[in-house]
Amino acid sequence: MNWEGGSAAPPIAILAELRRKFDVDPEWVVMGEDDTPRSRYGPADWDAFDGLVADVEAVCRDVGLKHQPERHVALARDLYDAGLDPGATNRKHLRATLLKMSMRK
Repeated sequence: MNWEGGSAAPPIAILAELRRKFDVDPEWVVMGEDDTPRSRYGPADWDAFDGLVADVEAVCRDVGLKHQPERHVALARDLYDAGLDPGATNRKHLRATLLKMSMRK
């Protein structure tokens, strides 16, 4: 309420977290006047993103990594930002990478 009323500004760390989690332009949070937040990177393909999350979760199960939803979403976001689409080719590469990482001590 303080942010909306203009009596307090959101902390920088919160702005970065809002951008990462919700793909909202931090400038809009601070200075936006309309009701629709601007996406930082443009419209998201949520079907592709959800497919990447499912791929990450499936591969983690396959290689025996602990179920960590927040990390799975973060990894899927990195893959999405890199321009990857869900699918067998990416799952194969992801599986090889995560398998190597899970073997490191």
